[in-house]
Amino acid sequence: FENTITVLQRDNQAENINYIENELAKEIYAKEIGMVYKYYKVLITKPDFLLDPEPEAENIDSGIEYTMKAINYGEL
Repeated sequence: FENTITVLQRDNQAENINYIENELAKEIYAKEIGMVYKYYKVLITKPDFLLDPEPEAENIDSGIEYTMKAINYGEL
């Protein structure tokens, strides 16, 4: 899609302010179409995660992650 804008809803990864909860949410909107992409991720890690700043699968206690992408628009 052309003429898009990205809206960063949440990002506590970049600031390294929370090592227990890793959260990222962003949306992309296309001109005259609307939202064409949405990504959302919240991962809760175990306290021993503080020893290693890189999120690895064995450190993840719970969470959710999903991606939505527009594949078509207009008349059906």
